[in-house]
Amino acid sequence: RRVVCPTPPLSPAGVSTRGGGGAFPHGGVGGVVGAFPVALPLSITLNGQQYTTNAPDSFVVSGAPPLPLGARPATGPERGGTDVVVSGLRLAHGTRYLCAFGATRCAACAAGGACAAACATVVNASFDAPSGGVRCTSPPHAPGAFNLSIALNGQDHTDPLPFAFYHEPQLLVASPASGPAFAVQCAPYRAAAGGAHGSAGPYACTGGATLGTLVTVSGAFLNGTAPGALRCDFNGTRVPASSAASAGGAASVRCHAPGSLAPGDVDLRLSLNAQDLTRDAVSYRFLAAATLSLATPALGPVAGNTTIFLSGAGLGGGTHYRCRIGRGHDVPASEDGGVVRCATPPGPSFSGLSLAEHLAPLRVSLNAQQWAPPMSERRVEPLSEAAAGAASLSGWVHFIYHHEPRVSAISPATAPAAGGLLVRVRGASLDGGARRSFETRGGHSEALWVSQLEAVRAHAEHRCRFRVGSGGAADEHEVAGTLLVDVGEVLCAAPAVD
Repeated sequence: RRVVCPTPPLSPAGVSTRGGGGAFPHGGVGGVVGAFPVALPLSITLNGQQYTTNAPDSFVVSGAPPLPLGARPATGPERGGTDVVVSGLRLAHGTRYLCAFGATRCAACAAGGACAAACATVVNASFDAPSGGVRCTSPPHAPGAFNLSIALNGQDHTDPLPFAFYHEPQLLVASPASGPAFAVQCAPYRAAAGGAHGSAGPYACTGGATLGTLVTVSGAFLNGTAPGALRCDFNGTRVPASSAASAGGAASVRCHAPGSLAPGDVDLRLSLNAQDLTRDAVSYRFLAAATLSLATPALGPVAGNTTIFLSGAGLGGGTHYRCRIGRGHDVPASEDGGVVRCATPPGPSFSGLSLAEHLAPLRVSLNAQQWAPPMSERRVEPLSEAAAGAASLSGWVHFIYHHEPRVSAISPATAPAAGGLLVRVRGASLDGGARRSFETRGGHSEALWVSQLEAVRAHAEHRCRFRVGSGGAADEHEVAGTLLVDVGEVLCAAPAVD
């Protein structure tokens, strides 16, 4: 059995708790005249005359109503479980804390806090002393924008705050799905002028730090976030993120992969409220440092389309391979067994006479974003007249573009079937075009020509191909050739044929 009664209006001037005031919950002190909050003894009567004198509990009069100012976070997934803290004024000294998610006013019943249970999902709450707020856990709820109110006495709810439940995000793919592991990341995430916090840039990295791979995560239901609340989580390491529109208008999220994580595969998840992680995850791979050591072949015609094979360390495990040949020439690539394969783009026009015009530094990317360092740290600089004759390009592992060779004559034109006869091949650019490019450059033309020939001899592998027969029945025989440097011709031995 119970007795129900409404509280009367009270004012500080007419309240005294001396001689019976109780202790305040959460550190309040009774016995104060003319001040709220106060704890009053509560007595009841059954006949309108005699009141009880042994009431076990006190009734706390708070004075001015509690004033909620904000909820953190103000969004959560439809599955619930979000740890929500409501901050505000006069939130202490409650006796029964509640949170109501939904509408706290119903058209079907009278206005007032008593309708909260009928119109909203009500959950227990508690006073959070460190923050001075009210803490509760969001319940499962249909997606949408709703209200959040609190009660300090299990009955009277405050004016509502906005709270939104969002659909459970669905993650589809991360692009790129890999990037190099590194030690120090730019911190804090501070954009330079013109960039927003958590955006893709521009950033200023100093002190040897790097920003990390810019990763774009695509999926569905990624647009239910509050400003500044997006996060990417790489196996427990969280970084700020930003939303972006993908092709077709679908939402996507971008963030920079963090540093200080070892090479290997990790689960990448998102948080739309800086707290709850998505159930879905996409795979992301941190790669060991990639280095290049060898390109085969190391030279080819200016027309391009030479298939080259790049080998080195750490070239496996990538997700989006590209080759960069020269300045700004990026081409698709593939990888097999730690060897990267790509086809050269067309080379320069050789309009000038600089030796560096023929040399294209080689770089490779395992994710179409970060590039492994050049194969040689030595910079390609125009050779001075004094240095040109002595410089050897054999130590440079850049790709060398040469002019398209053309055969004009062979001598002799016949050979015995037993083979072995030396055949002399004449034509244009059989030396890679070095003589044509440099023989007319004033007083130091000879030194430049010699340097170019050294590069060709160091990297070139001249071959002669003999085609015997015609049509589909023809046989091809390929033999090694030797460049005759002084005359720019190729010498090879005729093969034995049946």
